[in-house]
Amino acid sequence: ATATTGAGSVALPTLTLDETTNLSSGVRSTSASFLANFDSDSTTAGVQTDYGNDGAGSMAFALSLSADGIGSGLFAIDSSDTETTVDGYGKGAEILLFNNNGTIEGRTASSTGTQYFSISVNSDSSSSDFGKVSFTQNLSIWHENSTDADDTQTLTLNGVGEFLRLTQTLTDADGDTDSASFDLVSAANGGSSIFSIKDDGPDAVATATTG
Repeated sequence: ATATTGAGSVALPTLTLDETTNLSSGVRSTSASFLANFDSDSTTAGVQTDYGNDGAGSMAFALSLSADGIGSGLFAIDSSDTETTVDGYGKGAEILLFNNNGTIEGRTASSTGTQYFSISVNSDSSSSDFGKVSFTQNLSIWHENSTDADDTQTLTLNGVGEFLRLTQTLTDADGDTDSASFDLVSAANGGSSIFSIKDDGPDAVATATTG
């Protein structure tokens, strides 16, 4: 298996949610395919997969996290926080990341805390969305710039060795396996990330009658 990212290879897709979009069934979600980032032969048209001379067996995808409870750089909203001396207006607790059976969940305080978002990969090989990574939001988050109703906050990791990783595992026809992976978010790359959430703002409307 081969992962291709970085200079001279296939750029990672980005996943951006916009809080202006109304929640559908309680969530808003976007997804992207990363199959092209596991292309074993970029000189041949289409995404190539090299199972070797024993022939194709199976392909699987999985997400992993360097450790549970690491900070996401995103924060909950605290409607009772109206001061701006200590921190930003309305800034609540940092949203932490937890691996729940392969789904990365953003929650406050603990693995059973309030859930704000999740990141998952479709591992069903019979699905048309196989290999797609989804970014799903359950609750709105805090945005720093109160003068920009379209402010963007990005999931970042800043601790040494922290990562959120996507791995592809290939199994050939007689059971040999090989894996390749790359980081969707990594502290080693300056906290670089492909996951962002754009803000929404209030809409004041004045109606008046005269006469």
